[in-house]
Amino acid sequence: MADRFIAKADDGYVIKDRGTGKVVSRHGSIAAAAAVLREAVKQETRKQRPCITCGTLFWSEGAHNRMCDPCRTRSQEAPYQIGHRRGRIGARV
Repeated sequence: MADRFIAKADDGYVIKDRGTGKVVSRHGSIAAAAAVLREAVKQETRKQRPCITCGTLFWSEGAHNRMCDPCRTRSQEAPYQIGHRRGRIGARV
């Protein structure tokens, strides 16, 4: 992954490559530069991974993202499974 950072410039803000010092892109505000940098990092960490539920390959945004969208939707629609108790741990139901 390229190591990039935001630096102040005369006409706004720039994203620079830490290794070469070259300007990668120019932006009018620090918020715009940060958004572009976040998106670049997000795209670099994306890769195809198997879903932990069904095994289908999908484009994951990182180690935290291990379920494909259809499985994630199904798990949100049915949050309680048979055998699971509702309520707090230790509470009498």
